[in-house]
Amino acid sequence: MSQGSHRRAADAQLSAANNLQVLPKDLTGRQVRDTMETWAGSLGVHCDFCHTADPKNVGPNGRPRMNFADDSKPDKQIARIMYSMTQQMNKDYVSKAMDLDKDGMGKPVTCGTCHRGHEMPEEFVIPREEHRVVRAEARNAAAGSRRDTGAELALGRHEFVIALWPVRRVARARRRLVY
Repeated sequence: MSQGSHRRAADAQLSAANNLQVLPKDLTGRQVRDTMETWAGSLGVHCDFCHTADPKNVGPNGRPRMNFADDSKPDKQIARIMYSMTQQMNKDYVSKAMDLDKDGMGKPVTCGTCHRGHEMPEEFVIPREEHRVVRAEARNAAAGSRRDTGAELALGRHEFVIALWPVRRVARARRRLVY
């Protein structure tokens, strides 16, 4: 069986699922799979993190297929709760903040907002004061022109220019850096 036919079979299996509790029930199998892949990537995990294998349903590769409808793994329940939380945060808070903040830089909350590719979010450590000043200056310089393609960051005495900024912008940002 080709890889394409495996995907079509997976699409058919997902679209036939009757246990979608937080996702819209009218999603196609491909849309569900794409959503799951995004969530898995945001946490740096694979399907078996939330889903159980069904030893009675063996695929052409000789391995058990996933039983997507099974709710026996607590991580699946947690994923549903966390998804509902992000949806609620985006609806009740982030959308209102984005309505007020007209610069278009606001982003919705996703799994990746906190997890950043890790199964559990890592502890946040507040940056030292001089790093916050530099980031604020770089952010303000970037806000001055939507054509900017990078950001400048100073760490201690080392300066990094990420991507290419117009030379005048870099020179202005350098003058404002705190060393």
